[in-house]
Amino acid sequence: MNRQALKLTVALVAALLAAALLVACGSGGDSASSSASSASPETVASQSGVEVETGPLKVVGGGSASYRIPGHYISVPAYAEEASKAELRAAATVEHGYLVAQVEKDWVKACSYISEGLRHRLRFDSKKADEDCAALLATATKPGPGGSDYESSEVEAGSLRSTGIWAYLLYRAATAPYFMPMVMENDGWKVNQVAPMPFYG
Repeated sequence: MNRQALKLTVALVAALLAAALLVACGSGGDSASSSASSASPETVASQSGVEVETGPLKVVGGGSASYRIPGHYISVPAYAEEASKAELRAAATVEHGYLVAQVEKDWVKACSYISEGLRHRLRFDSKKADEDCAALLATATKPGPGGSDYESSEVEAGSLRSTGIWAYLLYRAATAPYFMPMVMENDGWKVNQVAPMPFYG
């Protein structure tokens, strides 16, 4: 191969290498741009935007006997039959979710835990049949047991006295005993009263 042919071959190889490098750089730029545009920011925020310290849910079981105090008669601990631990947990989870939503002032979420019967009673009592559940519940709700957000949303569940459709959830908050009427709707427990009732008070 003469000197001129060798120069042409080297020039051709150099040109091919340069073209390959340009294609590679261009491809890499498109890939990075595509990756950046497909990324989405993570959003973490509560539904209501209100920061509160909520109480825990504990399912301790043990039945209704510990809610009976000598010299004080109340029929709730003797109502119907003692439900299973699984049913107690299911009802207590609903009650706890409801109370947490209340202290967070997330009334739409709170409404998701209440029964259809309670929705109708809220409308009837307020004489505002067209007003939505969230607005009615916000108006009807009073401060919960214990006097703080933590205590108001604390549930230490001990017993569920149930017929299978109607029930009372017996629990403690701030060491004091409370009960909440519950009803089975669409294969799940729903809260059937705006606020829990103290046993003795």
